[in-house]
Amino acid sequence: MRYFLGVGAQKCGTTWLHRQLERHPQVALPVAGKELHYFDSLGETRAGEPFAAHQLDVVERLARTMREDGVARPAQLERVANVARAVGTVLRGHEAYRSDLAEAAGEGTLVAGEITPAYACCTEEQFALMRTVLDTPRVVFVMRDPLARHWSAVRYQHADPEQRARTWERAHRWRTYRARGDYRTTVELLDRTFPADAVLHLFYEDLFTEETLRRVAAHLGVDERWDWDLGTVVKGSGDDERPDPPPGLERWLAEQYVFVRDRFGGAVPASWDH
Repeated sequence: MRYFLGVGAQKCGTTWLHRQLERHPQVALPVAGKELHYFDSLGETRAGEPFAAHQLDVVERLARTMREDGVARPAQLERVANVARAVGTVLRGHEAYRSDLAEAAGEGTLVAGEITPAYACCTEEQFALMRTVLDTPRVVFVMRDPLARHWSAVRYQHADPEQRARTWERAHRWRTYRARGDYRTTVELLDRTFPADAVLHLFYEDLFTEETLRRVAAHLGVDERWDWDLGTVVKGSGDDERPDPPPGLERWLAEQYVFVRDRFGGAVPASWDH
């Protein structure tokens, strides 16, 4: 069985890509759904503590809330189930993880894998483990205009406008936000860990097209035409609502713009020009 991994980035259309790959008869995705969070649970990442450890704290808070409210809401139960799945996979080890990837494989399956955007924040050691555990998987990494991606991440975290505004002013100083938007480090670690032909770099702005889906299929080694659904494209970036960036954010993102343009040249979407 061949394997693939989608390693991010956050808020770069990976849920849409997962849904398209679900429709491909030669691709097996985990029955449990997107984001297994296996490798980012095997130790601290560049964004902070292991995913499973952090989420256990979240579950404890949810449990207190459910006890106080006397009711368990579906979203809360789903969160608990996701954490239990992540912790269980880590405890069962590499073979169990590979089995989870291939659980839905059928007679015509050629490749199995998963997409966890948080893998973009993995360390060099964790990327090396990906290569070992999955025997040099095919890797897909999607990037988005750094400013638009950062704003989308802030909007996703905060529905309250006042809280959103406070985070917008500060988030570029926080480790988790910096790691998620640090394309340079992710690309350089992938360069050091995987053969050049094992990694496909894509751009969110070009993602939602037949041409890009064909590129993904060719990279994974499956048929380049399948029953995709381009009609499901949803781009809720809210760019029209985005406040002016604080000076610290502009300085931090400048490094990402320069690196990506130097590395990928004319492949960088024109919309990245500010």
